[in-house]
Amino acid sequence: MDSPLLFTPWPAPATWGREITLGAGLDYATPYFHRHLGLRLFQADYVIEHVDFGAGGIADFNSGRFSTGLIWHLGSVPPPPSISFVCTATPQVVYPGDPLSIIGVTTNLDPKKRATFRWAGQGFNSYDATSILNINSSGLKPGTFTIVGHVSEGKHADRSADCTAQFKVLAPR
Repeated sequence: MDSPLLFTPWPAPATWGREITLGAGLDYATPYFHRHLGLRLFQADYVIEHVDFGAGGIADFNSGRFSTGLIWHLGSVPPPPSISFVCTATPQVVYPGDPLSIIGVTTNLDPKKRATFRWAGQGFNSYDATSILNINSSGLKPGTFTIVGHVSEGKHADRSADCTAQFKVLAPR
């Protein structure tokens, strides 16, 4: 009759625990191969490992490594094109009470994000959500007026643009 084994003839496999790596380094981009080839001047890492060896015990390893070498840059993601914003007054010469619109045209906006339009001029500020600003010219005195438009998309300053439009109000006949 066979007796069952009361112990295993080999030790239990090691179970790895947490590992934390902290490091820093310095790279130099060379002008060779259209700036794809770079040199890693140095990289230093500090590694903390916690290992459970089963029946053999538990150990914490603190180690460091130092490396240097060559780097091949596969490419990079170019930044999105900058936003442009152009605006004009239609018509550019009005009498008090005539309809007046400032039309802004934007390019390179991300269709997935919401654009915010802001209009400012002599005597009024408007936070319209559209690229067209309709102005009531009945209360305007004769003279030349300048309207400044601002469009922004997101929180980054590089995702915004400004435009300027002028119009003239003539004296009533």
